[in-house]
Amino acid sequence: TPDAGVLYAPKLGPELVMATSPVHGGKYKVTICGDGAGGSSDSIYIGIGEQLLTIDLKFWVLNHSRCSSTLQGGGTALIDLPLGDYTIKLWAREDGLTVTDVKLEKVL
Repeated sequence: TPDAGVLYAPKLGPELVMATSPVHGGKYKVTICGDGAGGSSDSIYIGIGEQLLTIDLKFWVLNHSRCSSTLQGGGTALIDLPLGDYTIKLWAREDGLTVTDVKLEKVL
């Protein structure tokens, strides 16, 4: 959505739903890649299974693409997933963010 300064509560913003291929059980790092107009359009909610994370892409440079696994409150976006298929849901937290990629990377 265009950057109009809107801030959404969890699960109430525009939603994108996608399915994963089978996930092997274990701990995963969640990375979101995208583009945004700046610091007021750089975070998103992501739901995987029953887990909800808020990832902040930290656009310090305007109109700059980047990837991030940084949680809104600090730390790295890590989740534990048992073996299975999952639905990934993305909800806008701040308008103006365009998501280009979602990555699940198994942590050894």
